[in-house]
Order: sequence, then C-alpha cells, then structure tokens
Amino acid sequence: MTMKDVQDLRGLEELCESLSEGSPERKKLEKLILDRKRELKGQAEALQAVVDLCDKAALPLGAAVPGAVSILVSAGLLDDPRKIWFALSSVAGGLLWAIFRVLAYRVAISARLELAQIGKVD
Repeated sequence: MTMKDVQDLRGLEELCESLSEGSPERKKLEKLILDRKRELKGQAEALQAVVDLCDKAALPLGAAVPGAVSILVSAGLLDDPRKIWFALSSVAGGLLWAIFRVLAYRVAISARLELAQIGKVD
C-alpha cells in the first residue's frame, strides 16, 4: 500500500460525499470504497504477518550461526584458529539478529501507520 492508494481512497470518499443521499451511484461508490478499504487492510495485515515472522526468526537465526560454525570447526571442516571462527560467527549471528529486529520494527511501524490512515473498516 502506498500513499497514492490512500489518497485515491480519500478522493473517492470526497466524491461519495458530494453525491446525493440514497442515489444508486452513491451506493455503488460506497461499496467500492468499502471493498478497497478491506483490500488495503488485508495488505497491511499481511505486512504485520511478515513482521511477526521476522521477529520470531531473529533470535534463532542469531543463535544458530555460531552453533553451526562450532559444529563445522569440531568436524574439522574449518581450519584453526577456532576462536577466530567462533568469534566471527558470533558477530555475524548478532548482526543478523539485529538486522531482522530492525526490519521487523520498521515494517511494523509502516503497517500500523497504513492501518491508521485507512481508518475503521466494517
């Protein structure tokens, strides 16, 4: 959903208000507005689902990277010095955790703002 979608919706609402009460055109336009609001709300809720996924994946992903590297080191697939590999993997895991948390935060704010701009949907 973009600002243009919200602006188009506002334009339709203004046009609807300018039509006479009870006219067939107004009823059709009200139905179109409601359908469009429901569609936009669905898109915003889908964004919130992505946020939940990123939020729930952040910590396990951050913890899995050092564990995977320590398994590779213990299996002998990575050369010594083991401490450097483990330290680098811990930093990489922490960075992935932070990136997913920031991504989840930014998308959550965006989705909530879009829902607020749409307003209440019946």
